[in-house]
Amino acid sequence: MKNLVLCLLAALCVCSIQASHIVGANVSYRCLGGNQYEVSLYVFQNCADPQTTNTEIIRAVPSCNFNFASYALPLISIIEVTQASPQDLGSSTCNGGFLPGVVRLTYTDTITISTTCPEMVIFWKKCNRSNAVNIDNSDNPCFYVESVMKTSSGCNSSPQLSSPTVPYVCGDPNINVNLGAYDPDGDVLRYSLVAGQMPTSGNGHTNLIYEDGFNPSEPIAGMSIDPVNGNMSLATNIIGFYVVAILVEELDASNNVKGSMMVDVQFVVSSCSPFPPYMADPGVTLSSSIGADMAYDNGVAVCNGGEFCMDMVFLSDDPDDNLTLISNYSDVLPGSTMTSSGLNPMNVQICWTAHSLNEDRLLIVTVGNDDQPIPTIVSYGINIINANDDVIDLGPPILQCGLEFEVVVPYFYGGWSADPAIDISEGSLNHKLIRLPHGGVYPLVWNSGCHTDTLWVEAFEELVAEAGMDDLNCDELAYSLSASQLDSISSGQWSAHPDNPSLAIFNDINNPNSLVIMAGSGEFEFYWTVNNALCEDIDTVRIQNGMSLPEFLVNGLILILSDMEDDLDYQWYYNGAAIAGANGHTYHIDESEEGIYHVSATHSNGCTVLSDEYIYTVSGIDESNPIKWSISPNPARDFTLISWSGTVLSSGNLLISDVQGKVIESVPFNGNSTVLDVKGLDAGLYFLRLINHQGQSMTVERLLVY
Repeated sequence: MKNLVLCLLAALCVCSIQASHIVGANVSYRCLGGNQYEVSLYVFQNCADPQTTNTEIIRAVPSCNFNFASYALPLISIIEVTQASPQDLGSSTCNGGFLPGVVRLTYTDTITISTTCPEMVIFWKKCNRSNAVNIDNSDNPCFYVESVMKTSSGCNSSPQLSSPTVPYVCGDPNINVNLGAYDPDGDVLRYSLVAGQMPTSGNGHTNLIYEDGFNPSEPIAGMSIDPVNGNMSLATNIIGFYVVAILVEELDASNNVKGSMMVDVQFVVSSCSPFPPYMADPGVTLSSSIGADMAYDNGVAVCNGGEFCMDMVFLSDDPDDNLTLISNYSDVLPGSTMTSSGLNPMNVQICWTAHSLNEDRLLIVTVGNDDQPIPTIVSYGINIINANDDVIDLGPPILQCGLEFEVVVPYFYGGWSADPAIDISEGSLNHKLIRLPHGGVYPLVWNSGCHTDTLWVEAFEELVAEAGMDDLNCDELAYSLSASQLDSISSGQWSAHPDNPSLAIFNDINNPNSLVIMAGSGEFEFYWTVNNALCEDIDTVRIQNGMSLPEFLVNGLILILSDMEDDLDYQWYYNGAAIAGANGHTYHIDESEEGIYHVSATHSNGCTVLSDEYIYTVSGIDESNPIKWSISPNPARDFTLISWSGTVLSSGNLLISDVQGKVIESVPFNGNSTVLDVKGLDAGLYFLRLINHQGQSMTVERLLVY
């Protein structure tokens, strides 16, 4: 396995000899004060076709005019950056061997740059770009890279690369590459994959032409970049050289771009070990910390004076692999220590006390196996976040209806603390589901390690309105509603549906047990609304005011109910007495039993109503001519005047019966009216019936007494 890639690399080396020599480049600058800048050009060449020059020309082009300037940067250093095992470096093309070798040429000088225009573009262009799988090589495209300076940002330095190199990677989804970009001024960096550029006439440039199946945002199959820390991953099994262009932007506190640097570099994808090294789950952890906490994407947020020890475990699924590790920890975390134990798995710990931390820093950890001649190397970028400047502001107090709600904060390190009775266990770090034990005022504290803030929450328990059960008001008198009672901070109110059959009057709309008088019969709909400072709920109750009289048809000797309702019980009567067992839909009259027949309907709540009477005689006399009644007042409390018309009946008795059919009183009359004294009657519903001297009932009417 260790010599798996030897044949492949020999093939790649032949391609390099036939191709041009530049495989990567980038331009960066550092502000030295005033208008003085140290500008550096990094050029990567394959050693199979070296074309080293003592100077390289860069140009600085202002955005507001055409007064560009050219500068000759002298060659400062040549360093071999071939990714090979130490014992195989001597076999690279840089040293006369066959393994594809790469050198980094550094050109640097101090120049004066005018800042009169809002923007200055510093660029380098040159032909002899090395061929690549993912671009059109037919016209031998040239190289163009640039850095952009926003002069309004003052004395500002561009992003820099801590480990500029040409990455050799394996086609494996576990592969991570990080070029180690950082900002000397401590600005936040943002990463994206962009189109590689080639120069045009003058100072112009245009996009490279990509082959089918490739594009600037995915220059290698499955490739992506983390916009926060610059970690790149890819998944391809097509070996070869690929152009990858990365835009690194620096942002101010308001996320405005202060400057940028474009890195154009070839990735060498080879068929390496099927077991690349990787960081084991759960990634970066803190075994100890004071004033430090885990942040997003394996980052660590730390305050000035804070300290932490971060732990990582690297391993390879090939038990024969021995892992090696390098890191820029001593450069980006001055005074830090790194210890490791084991070769596979390899346990790594980096400890640091943050003194004078004024900016974010990018820690690069690169782990490789011992494959020969080219080891498989994986890099991880770990953000060390300056938490001192991130002042916590949780905003104004929250007024909340309900005891369960979500809270989202724009912070990715730190955490919530609260009273133990408050459940904050569910959700991610900055998106929590909060469950309160009851209504009240609660403080929720976010602690970033450097700063704290308190979010005050005043919560009201959600209300549940209960207007009571639907009901029947059989006597059509005042009805007592029955809604849920209120707590000390809530109020309630009754209201009536606007389309009710007639007017409804409440004696106290804020009383759960308000009386309501419904001025007519039919179904009435009422609403009980409860609310407090934030919460509200509504429930509905329906009251049937009055019962419809049961009706029946006469078919010879058979009495047939027109309709039967399931929630009513029926009883047939003969001459005012209940007929035993006569509770069905029909009743068959005995041919010889002359008399008065009617039926009652009784609701489950005890309400009873009587039908009109039917008089059966053998001679067939059936007084069915309806009488028109006038009763005033009705309801009555002391006296009421009763009159009738529509009959020649001039004398007889007025019978007063209760709802059970029992005759309460018989009042003789002469003429078509009488005054009835009801003071001795209990409040309730009564039935009036006119009886002639032969005992025949003429008609029935209702009277309410209160």
